[in-house]
Formats: sequence, C-alpha cells, structure tokens
Amino acid sequence: MHLRLKLFLSIGILIVVMAIILFLFPNYIIDQDVKKASDRLENGLKAEQKTLFEGQTKLLKQQAEQILSNIDSLLYLIGDTLKFKRSLDLNEKKGEPGWDVAANVIGFEPTIGLLQLTDTSHDKTAVILPSNAKAYPTKIAPMTDSLYWVLLSLDLGDIITDALYVGFPLYGKEEDILVFIHWEDLLEDIPLPKEVSESLHKNILGAREEFNNLTEREFGKKSSTPQQIKTKLQELAKKSFDEKNWVISPDMTEEAKWAEKIHLIQVLTPLFAEGITLFGYKERLIPAGLTRRRYNDESMGMSILSRDIYRTAPLFDDKVYFAKHTPGKSETVIARGAALIEDISSNSIYLGNTLKMDEDYLTLGANLNILAKYLALGASRTVIFAGANHIHWGFNPDGSEMDQTFLTNQIMEQFAGKNQGEAIIENKEYVFYRIPISDQWDLGFYVLTPSSQQNKLLSMLNDLNHTMKIKMSIQMILISFATLIIALVILARLSKSITKPIVLLAAAAKEMGEGKYDQIKLPDCGHRKDEVAVLTHSFEGMVSGIQEREHIRAVLDKVVSKDVADEILKANLHLGGEDRVVTMLFSDIRGFTKLTENLSPQEIIMMLNAFMTKMSRVIEGEGGVIDKYVGDEIMALYGAPTSHPDHAVRGLSSALLMMKTLKKLNQFREEEGKPPIEMGIGVHTGLVVAGNMGAEDRLNYTVLGANVNLAARLCQAAAPGQVIISEGTLQAEKIQESFHVTALPPITLKGFSEPIKIYEVTGFKWN
Repeated sequence: MHLRLKLFLSIGILIVVMAIILFLFPNYIIDQDVKKASDRLENGLKAEQKTLFEGQTKLLKQQAEQILSNIDSLLYLIGDTLKFKRSLDLNEKKGEPGWDVAANVIGFEPTIGLLQLTDTSHDKTAVILPSNAKAYPTKIAPMTDSLYWVLLSLDLGDIITDALYVGFPLYGKEEDILVFIHWEDLLEDIPLPKEVSESLHKNILGAREEFNNLTEREFGKKSSTPQQIKTKLQELAKKSFDEKNWVISPDMTEEAKWAEKIHLIQVLTPLFAEGITLFGYKERLIPAGLTRRRYNDESMGMSILSRDIYRTAPLFDDKVYFAKHTPGKSETVIARGAALIEDISSNSIYLGNTLKMDEDYLTLGANLNILAKYLALGASRTVIFAGANHIHWGFNPDGSEMDQTFLTNQIMEQFAGKNQGEAIIENKEYVFYRIPISDQWDLGFYVLTPSSQQNKLLSMLNDLNHTMKIKMSIQMILISFATLIIALVILARLSKSITKPIVLLAAAAKEMGEGKYDQIKLPDCGHRKDEVAVLTHSFEGMVSGIQEREHIRAVLDKVVSKDVADEILKANLHLGGEDRVVTMLFSDIRGFTKLTENLSPQEIIMMLNAFMTKMSRVIEGEGGVIDKYVGDEIMALYGAPTSHPDHAVRGLSSALLMMKTLKKLNQFREEEGKPPIEMGIGVHTGLVVAGNMGAEDRLNYTVLGANVNLAARLCQAAAPGQVIISEGTLQAEKIQESFHVTALPPITLKGFSEPIKIYEVTGFKWN
C-alpha cells in the first residue's frame, strides 16, 4: 500500500476515532450529570415528602384534638344546663321531647356528625346523623290543590320509580316546606286521626278527597288493580314535570346549604320521632323526608331523607364505654379520652365522647371523613380513609367523593400492613403513604399520588438528557465530517511534497537491503531544512556506516561464538591473545557409545540437539560463553571475553543447574521408554591465554594453557551425576559461602606430576 494512501487512511481513521470519542464522551458526561441531578432531585423529593408527611400528620392530630375539645366543651355546657338535662328524655308520654331537644343541640357545633341519646330508664335510643344528611336536588309539581309530586335526584338510574314521593304543606297551602311520604301510602284506605291539628286535618282531608276523585276519574276505583293504579300514577307524574335541570340553587354557598340542612333536620326530627297520621289511620307513618321550595321558583327545591339521618338502634355501647372511661363520681360527668364510633352502613367513623346524666347518656361525635376531605384539598392528592379491614371513604384532589364501587376489599389488601407502597385503583397506578390519626386505633389516611406525577420531574430530566444527547451527537457528527473533508483536502496538497522524497528513500533502502550499494539513489533536497532533508542526509551517512560495518562483520563471521563476536564489536577488542583468569566448565555424557549403539545417526543428532539446547540455555542464562562442542562434550567459559567478578560462582551455578535440568530431561525420556543420559562435569578456575587464534582467514576465540587441560581432566574424573571442582575454584570469591562442598581424596591426572586436590559440589547454600 502506498504511503500517500496510508497517510490518507491513517488521518481518516484518526478523525473517525476522534469523532466516536467526541460522541461517546459527552454522552457519558451528560449521563453522569443527569444521574447525579436525578439522585439529588430524588433525595429532595423524599425530604420534601417526609416534611409534608410530618406536617400533615401534625395538622390532622391537631384538628382531631380541636374537634374533640369542641365536643367536650359542648358536653360540659349541656351537662351543666338543667334545662337540657330534664328535656333529654325519651318518655312516650311526653311526646318524645328528647328527639326535639337533641335536634337543637346539633345546631350549636358545625362539626357534630353524630348524636346518640340513650334513655336507660325507658330502654330507648335516639340517633341523629347530621353529617349523613345529603341535600338532594328536587323537582316539585302539583298533583291536586293540596298534594304535590316530589321528585328527588338520587342517581339511582330510574329516578321516577326510585325517587318519587307525595308531599303536602306542613303548615298550610302556601308553606314553602313540604313533608313527603312514599306515594304508595296514598293507595291505602286509612281513616283520618283526631289528634292532628286543625290546619293539617283540613289539608289531609282535602288531599284525600282530591286523590280519590282523581283515581276514580282516571281509571275507575272498582275496576282497577293496585298495580294499574301505580302505573297510571307514574305516567301522571312524568307528565307533571318540565325539563328543567337538577339544581338546588345556583347561588347557595356550602355554608348556607349546611344551615338549610340543619334547619330541615330540626323541623323533621319531631315528625320522625312522633310520626304523622294520615286519613284517620291509627298507625303513625314515618315521613320519608322534608323539602323546601325555592323562593323564586316553587317547582324546584332541596330535600333531605329520614333514612339518611335517623337511627333507633345504638351505634355503639355508650354505657360500657363510659364505665371503662369514667373520671369519677359526679352528678354530671364526661368520660375520659375519646370514643371511636364506626357506622359501616354509611361508611363513616366518628370521633367523640359521652356525657352521663343520672342514668341517661348523651354521645356527640364528629365525622372524620371531613378530615380526609380537607387533607385531599390541602395536599391536592387522592385520599382514602380506612380502618384495619374496611375502607370508609375516598376523596379526589378537588374534594369530591370517589366512586364507592371502586373502594373494595381488594384495594384494602394492597394497603394492609404497609405505611407506604404502590396500589392500583380504577386501573391507575399510585404510590401512597399512610398517615395515622392516633397510635390507639388502627385507622389512617392513605395519601395517593399518581405514579406518572411522582416520576414526572425525573421523566422530564431523562427526556432532557435524551434530547441533549441526540442534539450533541448530530452536532459532533457534522463537525467531524466537515473536519475530515478539510483535513483530506489539506493532506492532498501536503502529502505530495512529503511522500515523494520518502518514496525515493524507501527505494534506496530496498537497494541497500539487497546489497546493491552502487545503485542507491537519494532524493535531492535542495535547500530544504525540514525533517525530510535531515532524514535524507542521515540515510546517506547510514549507508556509509553500514558499508564499513559489513567489512567488520565479514571478519567477525569467522568467530564461532556469536556472543564472542558481539563482545568484540561492542568492546573493540584487539586480535590476538591476553592473559586472563577465567572459570572453565567441561561436561561430558557418560557411556555415550553404549547409549547410541542402537540409534541411527539421525536419532543421535536429535538426542544431542535436545541435550545441547537445554544445557546451552543454562550456560547462557548464567552469563557463560560456549567455546565449542566436541562430540558430546561441552566447553564453556566464564569471565571471557566479557569480564565478570563472580565468574567462578556463575560457572559453578551453571554446573548444578545443568544437573537439575538433565534430571527433568531424563524424566521425559523415561516416560517415552528411553534410557537416561548421564553426565559428569568438571570446573576449574585459573590463568589462561584468551584471544582470537587460528589462520588468517579463519579465527576462533578460545583459551589455551595448562589450566584448560586441568579442567578437561576434572571432567573426565567426574562420575555420572557428579560435579568436581579444583582448589582454584574452591578458593575463588564467594564459592564456599554459596555452595555445599565436600573434599575428596587427591587424584593423579595425566599430564600433571603432583596429585590434584579435588572437591565435590552437592548443592546451593541458598534456597
């Protein structure tokens, strides 16, 4: 591949790599920053939620305490007022005055949602639930001169059948308050009682006569069945109402609506307690409810139903409660603590207390559902009010009531045993936390936040992260692409002036590599002084140096050992000999002839090559120089041509390591079924003549002298696996400190007149 093309590709690849780095690195930085921001935001949200939880808990407890304080104050006032004490009596002979007085009590305190009066002497109970009183939008249409159709919007589907009543003025024809009964009661032939007032007596008599004339005229009194009469009345009622929208009053505030409900309750209570008599019937009828017509439109009004407000069965055992919480003996006393009263039928829980007067008990309570509503409005969250096993009420963030059909036990199972978690309501996912109203009761408010809203800020942050990464990625790609084009255009102009002389230098290097020094052509750099010119002049000098070095190498190639040749080149040693103290190592394979008598020449060479390779590596590893191989014999030098102060230690270390290496080699040979190789080693340290010796056209770096012969004789005297050294080696520096040496009997060697002291080396003294 041409240099110019390589240059183009290299720069292009470099720019692409830089573009990838610029693409990935900012994305990584953004991810890390967004993660840190998300963690800080999440921690901040948790801290804010904790603060909000603590504030809401404190507020709810304060409100509950305030409600209980108001109730206790009212009970003290009632207990200290003799008039109330004597009036709260459910004796039939007194005309049930207790109901009437109780109805007046609820107007004193707006938070009262429950009033229970227990008359133990007459075994009677009166229960009024003003907080359950709903204001129903009502349509009113005349049936006769003194009877009216009353149609309530109850959201029950078929409103004509389920919410149609018959009403009549309570105190006169022009009265705006109507008491109404179920219209089926008019079908009964009931005699008129004598106890009713003159005005009511006259109205009922007229109503009955008009109703009888109406039914006889429309479908015949004798020929019609009750079901036919019922059907006809329904048809007449439908024709009586116009298409006006259901509305109580467009300008009535919640406070005015509450005051109106209290007034209607106070009017309805004695009627409910005593009952009303119609058409001379001896049995008293319980009125279905009361309605008040609007002053500006008599065809519209607001109604309350008796079934929502009154009970004759106690909601809780006030006598037992008072016995457990009595503060002491007194004529008028209030129980200690607070009572939690649950009404499953209306999904309501009341917080209140009980007053004892002689043998009678008066209990007042506030509906805690209102706290859930306030909490929902204040927190702008969905709030569910629940006990241990039952959901009582739920409110939307705008304070409106949740659809009770969704508040099932399955939802309660999601809350059970948890102070916070996740829940699914109406197919929507929420996260919730529980605010307990008191540690005494398993009762709490569950504040729900849509999961989408909970993670909205984090989602926005992640979306911003994604948008920034895409935008930056596109910008980086465009910048990198533009940079690549500009760089390639510039390279096209620069590469020509740069690569042309380099191409010529490459050709010259090729000629030089082939030894064609006379054909080398170098580029003409002219007056250039850049790196190319420096390279050209350096290359020219290098050619001259190589030619001279090749001449020297031709001489050194005649030296057998490569290490000796390298030392000569580096140290610039002169040709000839010099006196030098060296350590010589001779090794020889024992029984070589017998070992190889059954081997082919090729097998002998393979065995020797394997043996010599391993031994040579040991010698060279210790800094030794192999002088020559003679058959199965190795001669190695330590301290020449390169000097080593510890050449004796190096030589002796090589001898022991060679024996160790041979042992491992023999293990492999035994596994292959081959006979082991045995070797003897002799080591001697002494003065020799070292230098390049031989003919003029063939030199050999070696050592000569009697000490060389002594080293060779020691090798011959060594037994298989034995390392023998001379006195000269033993006395060398650090030998006795480094090796385990055992003295052997002196021996007489060929060529030496005196016995030679020898020693056997058995191992290292270091580990």
